[in-house]
Amino acid sequence: VLATQRPTGVVSDAVKANTSIRIALRLPDPEDSSDVVGSPAAAELPRHLPGRALVRLGHDTLLTTQVAYSGSPLADPHTLDVRPLGEPPLQGPVDAGAPSELAALSDAIRRANDLLGLPAPRRPLPPPLTEVLELDELRRPPSTSTSARTDTDNRVPPKDQGVPTGRFPIGLLDRPEEQLQEPLLVDPLADGGVLVLGAPGSGASGALVTMAAAAEGRGGWEIHAVDTHGGLAALAGNGSVSGVVEVDDHEGVRRLLDRLLAKRAARPTMLLVDGFAAFEERQSPVNRGRATELLVRLANEGRALGVAVVVSARQRTQLPSALLHALGLRVLLRSIDADAAAMMDAPADLADRNLPPGRAWVR
Repeated sequence: VLATQRPTGVVSDAVKANTSIRIALRLPDPEDSSDVVGSPAAAELPRHLPGRALVRLGHDTLLTTQVAYSGSPLADPHTLDVRPLGEPPLQGPVDAGAPSELAALSDAIRRANDLLGLPAPRRPLPPPLTEVLELDELRRPPSTSTSARTDTDNRVPPKDQGVPTGRFPIGLLDRPEEQLQEPLLVDPLADGGVLVLGAPGSGASGALVTMAAAAEGRGGWEIHAVDTHGGLAALAGNGSVSGVVEVDDHEGVRRLLDRLLAKRAARPTMLLVDGFAAFEERQSPVNRGRATELLVRLANEGRALGVAVVVSARQRTQLPSALLHALGLRVLLRSIDADAAAMMDAPADLADRNLPPGRAWVR
């Protein structure tokens, strides 16, 4: 049983060819109606009759029907209703706290499954992504349940393996078309750097902190950070982070960039810059913005030097093209608006204000 609110362009010809029963409730335009049931009539169904629908059976039968509503509170099954034959049921008081008929049916099916001693059926899709994900959860052994796979398996090397390079997990990747969830594994060096784009409150600073923590858990990385607005304060005092430089410390920023560009790093090195627009603005009065030029140069030459640059920004227009094209991996958090999402070839849903911090589209 498949359902969608946007049939045009979503339901493939292969699906249509293998579904002999199609139901169209009221649709916004005749094209959608024709796409589902082969008639524009579903766009003309009355608004004041929720549940009124057209049902297509086979290739040539189109029926108008009223779909039953299963969201009403469940009536007391132990109450006996006696009335004269032919009269409508009595409308008694409604218990607002009672489960809906649909919930009661689902519960009855589960209880029947348990009573018969049957195994839980396999879920066709993994559960929805959680709004809060602890980094340690990505290292737990895979579940042996019958649900769709969530592979947080031993592809994530343990910290004590002692290999300084390689991929490490920073999140959980959802692949519904493959019925799979798996760790999002990144190697900032091999990926050519990382760009994190996101509107205020979307979790961009948190993503950089997570990347530093994940790299530290992997072992072998040297980590530096430039903080523009306090978003990387959690890294200060962390023994695994070589230093957090405030963006207004112009001399400190220049020395750090010069040192990273001077010679190949002895071990894999990561430079985090949180808020490129603020970085550029605060550094522009000093030496004609030389620090910004050094950062862009490091992003382009860093792989050969063993240095991975990870930059956050609010939208694509804040980045010079030389920096944008140098960073190979893009982590796109909630966008400021649909236009900003489109500029990164991301779906318009990325501008949904209800997306939780940390929810991202990766490319």
